[in-house]
Order: sequence, then C-alpha cells, then structure tokens
Amino acid sequence: MKNVVIWVVIITLVAVMIGCSSKPSMSEGRSILEKSLQGIAKVVSFKKTGAQEGEVFGVKVYEIKYEAEIECLVDCYVNQMGIRKAEGIKVIGMELVKRQGERIAVKGDISFEKTEKGWDGSLGAFQLGDVPVKQSISAPASPDAEASADNIPHNETWAECSVKMLCSQEVIWEQQDVDGNGIKDYWTYDVSCFYRMYRFDGTTKVAIIDSSFARADANRAVDGVFGATPTFENWDAGPTQLTPAPKSGYWIRAMTTDETGMPYNQNKVNGIIKATNNSKFAFVAYPAEYGKTGRRTFIINQNMAPYAKDTSGKPVLTWPANPAGEGWQKVQ
Repeated sequence: MKNVVIWVVIITLVAVMIGCSSKPSMSEGRSILEKSLQGIAKVVSFKKTGAQEGEVFGVKVYEIKYEAEIECLVDCYVNQMGIRKAEGIKVIGMELVKRQGERIAVKGDISFEKTEKGWDGSLGAFQLGDVPVKQSISAPASPDAEASADNIPHNETWAECSVKMLCSQEVIWEQQDVDGNGIKDYWTYDVSCFYRMYRFDGTTKVAIIDSSFARADANRAVDGVFGATPTFENWDAGPTQLTPAPKSGYWIRAMTTDETGMPYNQNKVNGIIKATNNSKFAFVAYPAEYGKTGRRTFIINQNMAPYAKDTSGKPVLTWPANPAGEGWQKVQ
C-alpha cells in the first residue's frame, strides 16, 4: 500500500435564516458568503451565475450558483472547504497561503430550504479560481516587497505549505488518472501541469493548484513537448503566454532522481515521453533570492514528511539517501 495520506480540514457549514421573500436574492447569497468568512476576509464582488428551484420530499428548495472575489483581511490559509487564520495553527494539506490584502476568486453554490420562518440558507464547499493579479494597497505588490528580510518567515511558511500541498495533489492525480494514460501513477515531470494541463477529454483544465503557484515552477514543461497528447495551456507564446515568476519569494520544481539515483520520470504518457511514476515523487522549493526572500530549502516526497535545510539557495534535485545524516531537519 502506498504510504500516502490526504490532510483534511472540516468546517461547520454556515446557515442563515432569510426573510419571507418569494425567492432568495443575490444580496442574501452574498450575505451568507460574507458571514462564512468570519471576519478573516471580505467579499469584494459577488455575481449570481445561475439558479435552480424545486421540491424535495415536500420541501421547497432553491440553489444559487455564484462567482465571487474575496480579499484576505489577515494572513490566512484557504482551501476548498473554507478559510482560516494563519496565526498559531498547523497547516494541513491542499491549502493555499494568502497574505493580508490578497484577493482570491471563488465559486460555488448556496442551498436554501423554505421553512415557516423563511428561507434557510447554507454555504457548501467552494472552488478556488485563478487569483487575480490586482491586490489592495496593504498587500506586497512587487518582488522588492517579498525581498524584505521581514518577509522571510512568511515566505518560508508558504514554501513549506507548497510542498505539502503538492503531495495532496499527487493523490488526486493518481486516483483520477488525470493524464489518461490508464495507469494509477504520480505526475513527476513538472509542477505547472497541475494547473495548465488538460485532462484526457482535451477540454477540461486540471487546475488543482492556482496559476500563480504554477508560474513559480522553475522547470516547467515546454509547449509541445508531449506531442499530440496530453495537451496543456501554452505559456511560451500567444495570448496565454506567461513568464515564470516566484511565488512568495520561492521557486518550486519537481526533483529529478530518487535516493538510489533512479529518475522519477518512469512511465510514458504518450508512448514517447516519460513523465510519471507508479510509486514515487518528490518536490523542492528554494529561495528566489537567497538571504532576501528566504534561507531554507524545502523538500518532500511520497512519504509526506517535509524536510528543510539551508542550501545557500541552491535547488536540490536528487532525494538525499539519508536526510537526517545530510543535515536535513524534518519539518513538523
């Protein structure tokens, strides 16, 4: 059995009683989302994208589908199940670290049931969309801001979280056979394809990390490298062109060889290019500017135990045969 665990966070659904209007309004939906953020973030924009009404076992129900943009009022962790303050808690998988002032695109649905007192509304899990570039004035808006020594603790927290998050995304990749090669394996070629690759249907983008995370891949796949399949969004030219950029002062990439010297890329995804592995994977996050944006380098593999070490900013591409013996400290 593969030694893989998904970190999970559970939140209490937000329930709000709405007045006796004939149907819940967009403002009432926005209010429910706002209350769910618990003062950690605020709703900047809210748009109803669809609605459906019906009856279940004699109870009238109404569902609003929405897209919204929220702004973090404090440093926080965000995942599909909700948002939490970053201060004083342990990060648990599949989460994005967001700074105060950063904005996040979300979408989801709000379900209502008709009661004697009115519409009872509850917010379900939401999906994370692409994070818009714009930020409020309180957020760091340039690489120089991330290069401040004061931001090193935050940047290193993001780096630690990022490698943990990729372990969870590997579980999704294996379980869903995202690349459609018919093998339950892990993606080991790069990081950017966790966002920009299209699933085997050729139309649905993978997008299990956000685009800013994917852009921080220091060794992303080059357009056309896999031939006809799998396909992914072209970031090298055209209207979707995006230049690589570190996130929170760190680059991240897939490691190339395991502790025995064997390449992580073992299985072919199109009969030509090796890009997956049946049982192993590893990632490294390292400072974009050593001593300015971060000091420690972080690594993790399929055993889900992250390690950190000051490598003077150099990326480590081979998993150490004896991490503790080579000066790597396990990160709790």
